Amino acid sequence: EESPRLDSGSLCIKTIKCFDLKNVERMGKNDPYVKLSIGTWSDETYVEDSAGDQAFFENLDFKLDVSEDILLFELLKIQVWDKNDYTKDVFIGEGTCSVKVLLMAIGKDHDITLDLMDKTHKKKTGKVVVTASVISTAMEQAKLTIAQGFEQGIVKLHRVVTFDLDDIGKGSSAALTFGT
Repeated sequence: EESPRLDSGSLCIKTIKCFDLKNVERMGKNDPYVKLSIGTWSDETYVEDSAGDQAFFENLDFKLDVSEDILLFELLKIQVWDKNDYTKDVFIGEGTCSVKVLLMAIGKDHDITLDLMDKTHKKKTGKVVVTASVISTAMEQAKLTIAQGFEQGIVKLHRVVTFDLDDIGKGSSAALTFGT
């Protein structure tokens, strides 16, 4: 199955869930955070204090402009670190994965799972599940926004763009119905 073309869009990372993290604390539990990078972009999550071997980073707002080439040829790199207040942060593990699967379902969330490995890449130190999607620029521009408090009036539509419609057959037409 061939993926649709993406001229430009946004990669949106919404949640990151870490499981089975190796405990690197001498006393206490891991205080993990995640560093992410793809291409020239990089960012990191907040610290999840005393999370231990599991950490859930939800309601993330990582959004970066991407081209189809970035999604096809660049790898998403993920590193998990343990935050320390008085000493250097400690590396827990890292992994990389392709994000080209997101091109198969533009506009829909997809879970990408990868194993975390130690610095030698020989020992597994955990697992990460990233929930992400790709939104095409055309989809973003097609969103209709109506002013807060709008109750009645005329809305002029210059263009209606639809996505993921079922195939209705060649030569058929579909009626769009708007609320009364």
